Amino acid sequence: MANRGGRGGRPVFDRRRRGGGRMPASRRLRMKGSSSGTRSGMSELTTGRRVRESRLPSGGHGGILDGFAPRIRARTPGLRAAALPETSSSLAFVRDALAPTYRIERLLGSGGAATVYLALDTKHERPVAIKLLRGELTGTDGATRFVREIHVAARLTHPNIVPLLDSGSIGSTPFYVMPFVEGESLRGRLDRDRRIPLHEAVALTGEVADALDYAHAAGIIHRDIKPENILLLSGHAMVADFGIARAVTRAVNDTNVTSQGFVLGTPAYMSPEQAVGTDEIDRRSDVYALGTVVFEMLCGCGPFSSPSARALIARRFTETAPRVSSYWPEVPAHVDDAVAAALAFEPDDRPATAGALARMLSGTATPVPTSATATARTQSGLRRAPTISDAGMPSVAVLPFTNLSGDPQNDYLSDGITEEVMTTLSRLRTIRVAARSSSFAFKGRNVDVRSIAEQLGVTSVLDGSVRLSGQRVRVSAQLVDAHTGFQMWSDRIDRSFDDAFAIQDDIARAISDALSVTLLQASTTATRDHVAGAVYELYLRGRFALNKRTETDLHAAARFFEEATGEDPEFALAFAGLADALLMLGVYGAEPAASVMPRARAAAERALAIHPALGEAYATLGSVRALFDWDWAGAEDAFQRAKALSPRYPTAWQWSALNLLLPTGRLDEARAAIDRARALDPLSMVVATSVGAVYHLSGDLGGAVRALRRAMEIDSGFVMTHYFLGGALRDAGDLVGAEASLRTAIDKSGGTPEMLAALAQTHARSGRRDEARTLLRALTSTAATRHVSPCLAAQVHAALDEPDLAIEALARAADARDPEIVFIGVRPAYAPLRSDPRFVALRERIGV
Repeated sequence: MANRGGRGGRPVFDRRRRGGGRMPASRRLRMKGSSSGTRSGMSELTTGRRVRESRLPSGGHGGILDGFAPRIRARTPGLRAAALPETSSSLAFVRDALAPTYRIERLLGSGGAATVYLALDTKHERPVAIKLLRGELTGTDGATRFVREIHVAARLTHPNIVPLLDSGSIGSTPFYVMPFVEGESLRGRLDRDRRIPLHEAVALTGEVADALDYAHAAGIIHRDIKPENILLLSGHAMVADFGIARAVTRAVNDTNVTSQGFVLGTPAYMSPEQAVGTDEIDRRSDVYALGTVVFEMLCGCGPFSSPSARALIARRFTETAPRVSSYWPEVPAHVDDAVAAALAFEPDDRPATAGALARMLSGTATPVPTSATATARTQSGLRRAPTISDAGMPSVAVLPFTNLSGDPQNDYLSDGITEEVMTTLSRLRTIRVAARSSSFAFKGRNVDVRSIAEQLGVTSVLDGSVRLSGQRVRVSAQLVDAHTGFQMWSDRIDRSFDDAFAIQDDIARAISDALSVTLLQASTTATRDHVAGAVYELYLRGRFALNKRTETDLHAAARFFEEATGEDPEFALAFAGLADALLMLGVYGAEPAASVMPRARAAAERALAIHPALGEAYATLGSVRALFDWDWAGAEDAFQRAKALSPRYPTAWQWSALNLLLPTGRLDEARAAIDRARALDPLSMVVATSVGAVYHLSGDLGGAVRALRRAMEIDSGFVMTHYFLGGALRDAGDLVGAEASLRTAIDKSGGTPEMLAALAQTHARSGRRDEARTLLRALTSTAATRHVSPCLAAQVHAALDEPDLAIEALARAADARDPEIVFIGVRPAYAPLRSDPRFVALRERIGV
């Protein structure tokens, strides 16, 4: 291994020195002066969770800075500090100093490094957290350097980063301002639950990795990743205090000559190279800290522990980090290996990026991408997709525009323009847009704007109306601040129908101006300046039919999209819509897969040839590759591209969970992906029901039943929820409840083949074999006149203990590339067949 000593005094990291022997003298000297605390209290105070004490204890949750603060004071007697004790008088002083820009509400807490106040940003009427650093750390000159350094961090804009809103100084006391996040820190969650379930830990790590990769690309190393700095909002992670450690460290070292080598960080999470004070740490130091956080989430404790910070750091140099499997023997091997790689002593032996670590944890990585072998995925646009959060990011719900024409046949136009406005806005990384299904749940309902905003988690609401008169389209729209109820923007747009395609762009520009964000080149016109009015009408009619999801409407949607693409062969969105309609016809069993899936693939590929950044088309392509082509690597690539290009497109997460992750047995990832889809589209019945399906097939029957019953609270009339609930109850052993749910589904829908097969299985489990056979004959009769998946007969035969007939039906399904066959490895109905060599051979053939 290369010796890196001699590079500006950089310490030599040689694993041969890490036996049980004595630490090299150079390392002992560089560590001298570390504090006894093992955690820093700087940032968990930004969360809305009430701190139990107004002052954090220096022994347990104080940070390494607690030990340095008195040391700096002792070494620099001439330093005039502006330390602010937590007294009513200092609170009054801070109030006066920051007024009128900020109105201090109360003291949130204090640690060794900072005092944190809850305040109101009076200009924007929003709560913020203001952190005042200890003035004795920097002095007046250092405060100026701090403000200059922190400007770098202020440029970071990412959904998983708590943004820096403002900074400045009160005398020699620097301060910075962040949003006040209503939630808790990961530290609070760990203190309460001790461990985090694997699928949730993997999802949270992915979100933190997104933030780190983004910041690292901007040249910013966090230097203090720990549970206190990871805030949880609606189940998603946001990283706080980016750039703070660097700014404080440089301010202290520049101002106080005797404090050269000062390091801000937290010993329990600090990499070996950071612990010895080298200035040359890079992103792999953050990877080490993130690995330590993952270890704690999975094991309930850190990899190293000690009563003092000095001893804690020393253990990194004298011991190899334990493996997760030493605490949790059942941990998946790839997770165990991923954490061990992140905690490698040598930076070169760690994953080269946080995203690489996240992919290793999720099981999607190839061999460990160290710094010598890492690919540039984060620079090529294929990094993990950013996820939702609403702290510090403008967010909007676009409600269904009202059709004022008086003709219900024109609903396609009002709904279509609404959807196109949503799509245009959702392509902006600087605005979070509520998903279509959730927003359309309010169609025709008279609901208060504040209530809508609360349910959808947005800060503003856009609604409007559409009137079609002859060849003119008039759209009136208004944007309302959900907090105040005040109108932020309104306008009326009057265009000829031939120009209607540009309406969504006009509205998107106005909304971006009103929300003070930058409008990127993200138009749904897919790089087109103009689409003929007749073609646009065909496209909107296709979208309108597609969203109804019935067999008849899916056929109609396909016809509309085919006409649109025939008239305009460069219209990417119409090809994407056609791909979706054909895919759904195959998935829903309305048409044989062989007749629609190749056409769906061709349409998606054509859409991407015209417009390579169309994430929605990649999601469709990924589904075809998985369900029909059995090209699992190709499906993985397509879904990753879909999520990178359209990170807030819930269908990409839903379809990746159902069509890729479940069939291939990546069950924790499937649950994490479907949970992400639900967070993006909380009122979608399709997504809510899919949550139950994913939990069912991943083995969590209790979670499936709970999810499906929660879905019924949204809409008890959604037929498929009753169907999926019946299946989950049956496999959970509640045969009476299963039959009741399935009969409700059949009564409401007339009974699809899937529902009849599910009821037949329930009868077979109940010993009512004759009734099961009667339903099986009905399936066979139906198959003579329309497509019926052979897998349905296989499931009934398996329940009737007829393995030969079941295997024969499954073989027919495989020959036909029936989409249902890919679930052969996870569907409980096939449990009696799993040891049959013919069944094993089928799984190998499919690749699952």
